[in-house]
Amino acid sequence: METAVVEKELKPQARQIGSAKDGKVRIAAIADTHGQEFFRPPAEIFIHAGDMTAWGDWAETAAVGRGLGQELYRAVLLVPGNHDNAFEDYPTAEAFPFLPNTHLLIDKAWEYRGLLFYGSPWTPFFEGLNPRWSAFMGTEEDLRRRFLNMPQEMDVLITHGPPKGILDNDIGSVALREAIEKRLIRRHVFGHLHERGGESHLCQQADGSIRKSYNVAATGGKRSVCLPLEFKM
Repeated sequence: METAVVEKELKPQARQIGSAKDGKVRIAAIADTHGQEFFRPPAEIFIHAGDMTAWGDWAETAAVGRGLGQELYRAVLLVPGNHDNAFEDYPTAEAFPFLPNTHLLIDKAWEYRGLLFYGSPWTPFFEGLNPRWSAFMGTEEDLRRRFLNMPQEMDVLITHGPPKGILDNDIGSVALREAIEKRLIRRHVFGHLHERGGESHLCQQADGSIRKSYNVAATGGKRSVCLPLEFKM
């Protein structure tokens, strides 16, 4: 008899982070595909960390999300980016023709086989940005209030943008850096800064554990990643 899978959305709360029982949950992650086609490797969980669309309208967003949901993934986790305007107007997965395996994480946690995932789309404003591409942007004070709701411990944090000083070319969020330094996080996946796509960063945390951060932006920059990042937990 097949063992039942625990799969549910959660309200943020303190918990003990840990891996799945067999340590073999296969995860693939990408960001900043901007409406372009991309490789979708076999995995249990597929993460898109924002800017999945070029123009952010409802039809484009619906097509990308539904297409991902049709793949053989146990779950697709979507965290919007600043190009994904439709999610500001329609901030629930139910507003789109997504399949039941597709979960929209806007300041929300989701648990699978004992692994806690948390997604947040917010990034700081920066000069010269086309106003059309400013979804889920705010001041650092705005972001600081948003990030208060993050769990104190999590297995995978998914944000659209990087924290200040980590694979960010100095455009990352100070508020996000402050938030992650107060928490225990096993993996941090983000995009937004295309030029640093494909790089990783290791940081020792207060309890001696290592936080692994990945910039999974897929388009642009000399170190662009054409393929999603794949890892197991």
